[in-house]
Amino acid sequence: MVAKIDFSAVALIGMMSLIGLFSGVIMPSRDMIVRAITPPGSFGKVFGFVTTGFNIGGIVAPVMFGAIMDHGNPRMVFLTVAALSLVAILTVATRPRRPV
Repeated sequence: MVAKIDFSAVALIGMMSLIGLFSGVIMPSRDMIVRAITPPGSFGKVFGFVTTGFNIGGIVAPVMFGAIMDHGNPRMVFLTVAALSLVAILTVATRPRRPV
């Protein structure tokens, strides 16, 4: 919605605040998902791999989004984030289940 609709400054701050809140709410579930799919005894290695992926993403994403903005399309940043979020949701939703 942020990419397609011109919101007032107050509405935009409110929406971005909600996005931050929801991002914080899902972080514990990320840890539980990683714990649920890792083989016994390898949680540390897998979580280290996941954390490293987040760190690399934190380095690559600003450069990528900066390039998009430099090419005069800042709204594309929000569309790209939305698309990548959907890919992440599909990855979690289609993960193989480990027998309990």
